[in-house]
Amino acid sequence: MGHYFYITPEEYAAAEKVGIGKATLESRVWDLGWEKDRALTTPPRKLTDRSRWSKVAEKNGISYKTFLNRIVLHGWTDERAATEPVWSKEDYRRNWVKNNPRNNRCEDPLFQLSELALKNGICKSTFYSRVRKLRWDPKRAATEPIVPPQECGRRGIQAIRQIKGDINAPFFKRINPKCSVR
Repeated sequence: MGHYFYITPEEYAAAEKVGIGKATLESRVWDLGWEKDRALTTPPRKLTDRSRWSKVAEKNGISYKTFLNRIVLHGWTDERAATEPVWSKEDYRRNWVKNNPRNNRCEDPLFQLSELALKNGICKSTFYSRVRKLRWDPKRAATEPIVPPQECGRRGIQAIRQIKGDINAPFFKRINPKCSVR
């Protein structure tokens, strides 16, 4: 919900002198919530006329969206974006395989161990999480089975027993008064 402020006719005239149209001024103040001073003094952005090159792009079978993406996202010149042909899917795959350094994964030992992890029933995300976040040895991360939740609970209780001693210590009574785990 935008802010609503009354814009006087004098303010419309002042904005017009700077090159700000009525709709732009109203949008800035009412919809975007700009302060009036800023909305009245900030000149509108200059738009680049790309109509000539967009027509060339259309003649070359390049859609307008692809043409703009090449310019804005990839930093291409207007001429290059309009004239360089679009790759087919096969061209894209061929160039991606050739130029992507991650495609030589078969030689990567971590990739080979991730394949071992899959054979051991450990998904790749768990394997990589163990290696990168938990800093496990990759061999251990690929071979140590996943611990079920029940076993996690048992291990937690054993750890607390070693620290606190008796299971009926105040620590357990405070968490769950009906605790009967032995």
